Amino acid sequence: MKLLSVITINYNNLSGLKKTVQSVVNQRNIRLEYIVIDGGSTDGSADFIAENASRFHYACSEKDRGIYNAMNKGIAQATGDYLLFMNSGDELIDDPFILEKCLPYLQQDVVSFSCQLRKNGSLQGIRTHAASPSLFQLWMSGLKHQSTFIRRSLFEKYGSYDESFRIAGDYEFWIRIGINPHVLFQGVNQIIAIFELDGVSQQATWGEEHERIEQMWLPHLIADFKRLRELNFFDKPKVLAVGKAIAKSVKRLRRRK
Repeated sequence: MKLLSVITINYNNLSGLKKTVQSVVNQRNIRLEYIVIDGGSTDGSADFIAENASRFHYACSEKDRGIYNAMNKGIAQATGDYLLFMNSGDELIDDPFILEKCLPYLQQDVVSFSCQLRKNGSLQGIRTHAASPSLFQLWMSGLKHQSTFIRRSLFEKYGSYDESFRIAGDYEFWIRIGINPHVLFQGVNQIIAIFELDGVSQQATWGEEHERIEQMWLPHLIADFKRLRELNFFDKPKVLAVGKAIAKSVKRLRRRK
């Protein structure tokens, strides 16, 4: 049976941390190591972690240099075949066997399941992932790390998260590995987690960091990607309209011949 490493980072979010920890330690029939990295919280989180130390494979509470420094600390401690990042406030769905149910699907390098989107306790929708995400789709919307398993060897081969980014380090990682044709992605249409929409990545402006990532990894593709986005090929009626227009043009050319 594969060993899974679940990593939770936290900073001054005791209530969210408690929910996340409970949803992870409730899992059954699974080889699991749980790693908790706290950024030196002053809201009681450190005491909670100390009181529950026996539940964690590794835990610490100390100042860090931001989200991705904390995530990299977790990666450094992980020994599992696949890593799953469940940050404080995120939860696995109410099913003690949900991680066990994921195991048969963990065959590719990155495997993304679906997740519920929640805000202020209210369900806002469901985020799914394409069965075989393309680089264009990664650029369009990335992947939700709360429901995405990453083969640990990818971090060893391609490096961990770029700590120079404040909120888009995980997005940069998807693009960095996505441009390599040997890295295989898979999407599975099964809900396994709940994603809170009020996190820092939802409150800050991504524009500057996204542009920087585009210039780092996609300078030769970005113009074409933006054009595809304008055409909105995810919208079936528009795809059909484009197809009909092309078909009419072909017919006119044939008539002229």
